[in-house]
Amino acid sequence: MRKISCLLLSALLTISLLVSSCKDDENDSSDLYKELNEFIWVGLYQYYLWVDNVPQLNYGNYSSDAAWRSFLYKNTDSEAFFYSLLYKYGEVDRFSWIVDNYEELEASFEGITKSSGVEFGFSPLRDNKYAAVVLYTVKNGPAYRAGLKRGDIFSQINGQDITSSNYSVVYGSDAYSLSYATITDSVASLTGNTVSLSTEEVYEDPVYLDTVYSINNKKIGYLVYNGFMSDYDQELNNAFATFKSSGIDELILDLRYNLGGSGQSATYLASMIYGTDTTDIFYKMQCNELFGNYIIDNYGEDELNTYFCDYITDENTGSKTALNRLNLSKIHIIATGSSASASELVINCLKPYMNVTMVGSTTYGKNVGSMTIKDYKSDGTLNPDHKWAMQPIVFKVSDKNGNSDYASGLTPDIYARETRENIKTLGDTSEILLKTALKDIFGVVSSQNKYVSDLRSMVLSKEFRPFASELYIKPEKFGVNKFKHSSFK
Repeated sequence: MRKISCLLLSALLTISLLVSSCKDDENDSSDLYKELNEFIWVGLYQYYLWVDNVPQLNYGNYSSDAAWRSFLYKNTDSEAFFYSLLYKYGEVDRFSWIVDNYEELEASFEGITKSSGVEFGFSPLRDNKYAAVVLYTVKNGPAYRAGLKRGDIFSQINGQDITSSNYSVVYGSDAYSLSYATITDSVASLTGNTVSLSTEEVYEDPVYLDTVYSINNKKIGYLVYNGFMSDYDQELNNAFATFKSSGIDELILDLRYNLGGSGQSATYLASMIYGTDTTDIFYKMQCNELFGNYIIDNYGEDELNTYFCDYITDENTGSKTALNRLNLSKIHIIATGSSASASELVINCLKPYMNVTMVGSTTYGKNVGSMTIKDYKSDGTLNPDHKWAMQPIVFKVSDKNGNSDYASGLTPDIYARETRENIKTLGDTSEILLKTALKDIFGVVSSQNKYVSDLRSMVLSKEFRPFASELYIKPEKFGVNKFKHSSFK
């Protein structure tokens, strides 16, 4: 078993004392940025996957404590300070972020967002304009109540043509109006009808659709799953109860709009599909040396592996619910450029165990995951001076064999694209992606389906939402739910 080096431990304990002393002595609200910058620096030092690639995060590179403090305090913009410490931000690290209100962050992980409850696909038109195409609405949300339905097309927001510079308004405004349109030869024509939408707290059940088709003496389960949200794990299990009781022969898992979420929920889903042999590794984690050694020393090296499981465990009560497992040997998974992180984890890490046929287009490309880090004081209480939290990348994932080469996305086995011209009701067997998967099940996919150009036809509005593309583990998993600078002591 590897041990934390004396050098790393000594540096960490020195920093712990420095930060604790500073927090005790400096309570002036005008100096809050100092507390925040300390919190950011030490948190990244402890957990950040690419810490060894960032010289500014090496305490040994500072000539003295004064030099270290000078570096911490020279930037009064803590958000900018955070991003300045990331490794090749926007190129290598495209995913770490920080927020000034962790309550909003935690709500989003539970499927609660302030929105109008509609997902759009922004489709390019001529002259750098876009059309907003309704992909789905959240049941009982504002858009649902306003009568928006899948396939509706709009060309203006608040009376202005939709462009790449204003289409994020759908997540940046408390209220907005949309103008209906028709599209001919990539040119929009207004119909004269408009709709006004407001935002509110929307609770989205990610189990959007589960159904069973009986076709040619086969029973085929179909699941549209739009997010890995732990608060809805039981709803997911209920869907598989339906599949199990129906005795399905095949399963089509639709992740086309699923940008990811909880790694635990991904493990539950994979276990429901494949089986619950808890000796089989679902995925492996790679962390930085300090965090990895902490896990090994406190929990054992095997804790860097996540295994298939047989129960859903309630985080509050500890009660267990048996998973409804299908024990399948093959699966069709629909995925697109808006299928990310936890979705890609499921696709990649099921492949060593079963025949996975991916239908759609190249996925988002995220093979790393994060963890929420909050600022706790030296006495173990949450810092009352602020609600900042950061979500840095802390691990890389691979399948049981170490395969993780999908930073540029996973390539489909069968290409098919949803566009504004071919959009149909989800679950309609003539809908392009579902139809393609069904054709392959029955061995009638044409060569055209296999070689259609792999271009993203629409940008998913969900991608504008904060915290959208995620694969995360909860810090409670490794006993670091309370941020303490001496947590590796």
